[in-house]
Amino acid sequence: MTLSEVYFYMLIIFIQLFTLLIITTSEDLKQNKRYITYLKITLILVFSGIIMELLDWNHLCPFQCILLTSSPFITLNLAKGTTCLFKKLFKKEPFQTIRRKLSDGIWVDNKGDIKQIDYYIFYSFVLSALPLIIIVGLFIILNNTMC
Repeated sequence: MTLSEVYFYMLIIFIQLFTLLIITTSEDLKQNKRYITYLKITLILVFSGIIMELLDWNHLCPFQCILLTSSPFITLNLAKGTTCLFKKLFKKEPFQTIRRKLSDGIWVDNKGDIKQIDYYIFYSFVLSALPLIIIVGLFIILNNTMC
């Protein structure tokens, strides 16, 4: 394994860890200021993936690098969309839970009502599972068609 490959995989792992950060701190996305900040960061990551693909600094199948670097962008928009969908469908503010307790974001305190814990658990499950299912599905489709 060359040094170039090591840097490539380190960058991909860092980007995937950022995706996990977005999922676990979705409470912060309720503020538009934080959402816009995360959006700018994820767009930079998408463009870096496109540049890596154009410069042929890709040690994966074609377009998998772009998919992996755009996964934070996809996750961010799915999390924001899930929050908006739950607000409109259930007419209640959704809050994320971790281990059956209300979760705070990095910058925002969670002010949910513990009496609605089942609703919050369902929301948290959808919030965590939906991006994972979509990104893995896209990865499998891309792997079957391009590799």
